[in-house]
Amino acid sequence: MKTPPFFIDDAIVFGILITLLGLVFYTSSSSKTQWTKFYKVVPALLLCYLLPAILNSFAPDLIFPMAETLQTLGSDKAWLVHGSDGSDEITITGPTAVAVLANGKITSLEVHPEDAGLPVHPLADILGGTPEVNTKALMALMNGEAGAYRDAVLLNAAAALMIADKAETLKDGVEMARESIDSKRALIAIETLARITSESA
Repeated sequence: MKTPPFFIDDAIVFGILITLLGLVFYTSSSSKTQWTKFYKVVPALLLCYLLPAILNSFAPDLIFPMAETLQTLGSDKAWLVHGSDGSDEITITGPTAVAVLANGKITSLEVHPEDAGLPVHPLADILGGTPEVNTKALMALMNGEAGAYRDAVLLNAAAALMIADKAETLKDGVEMARESIDSKRALIAIETLARITSESA
């Protein structure tokens, strides 16, 4: 299973989806119920397109078994990640444990926001709220507002770009992701996704 063609703006959408999943992780159960509908209607094609790059685990002891399963299935490159704050994403609050599948081998890696030239943010800065609050935060970061949400998107997008061989380092990936957001290309991509999911609901 070869990693499919991957473009910079796709990585931004991936980073946004992962950050939204992180928001769901930290929201109340009532908010989770409302957000679940969003993820159910995300096109399967998009998920299949992105998942060969990064898979998230809710438990740290699962990342290596998951990597081994992907290897058995023929995947040639992937990161399996679990954040130290308990989130199933590359977290902006501290280190993230990563099982790296590449070149037929599985190795361990620890990723820190500072590896990407990004600051560490306290957990309180990325706590999710209602769908309305989360949507407002998403649109603010897409329109250039600095902060924990934007940095979380940049970090996850940078990792996706590295895995897809579009960036040499996390810092390079962050710069590519930042340019995509600031040029509004990423906003166009996420608005397109929102329109598709609305039509599919």
